[in-house]
Amino acid sequence: MWSEEDVKACCKAVPKNIELTQTELLIRARAVENRAYAIFCNFADNLEIKAKTRQLYQETSIGNSMIVSPYGEVIAKVDNNKEKTLFAEIGISKCHWSRYSY
Repeated sequence: MWSEEDVKACCKAVPKNIELTQTELLIRARAVENRAYAIFCNFADNLEIKAKTRQLYQETSIGNSMIVSPYGEVIAKVDNNKEKTLFAEIGISKCHWSRYSY
């Protein structure tokens, strides 16, 4: 669950849209290191979270859900933070080949 508020809580200046770059780099790395397809699903739109202290927090999704191949290539990606269905055809043989031919 990545939100815009995660970066806003940081006291240092960070590059614009860094959370989009970070999520893409991290999911691509997970796919490559595990030699498997990876799917990153994030919540959509806005969410209100009630803490144990009963304080309410607003979270705004960065979206960025994606499907990544075992080689780190982004196969499909949502281009915003709205609710969408994301799907792609994947070749399981590609995943099998990547496990044993490195």
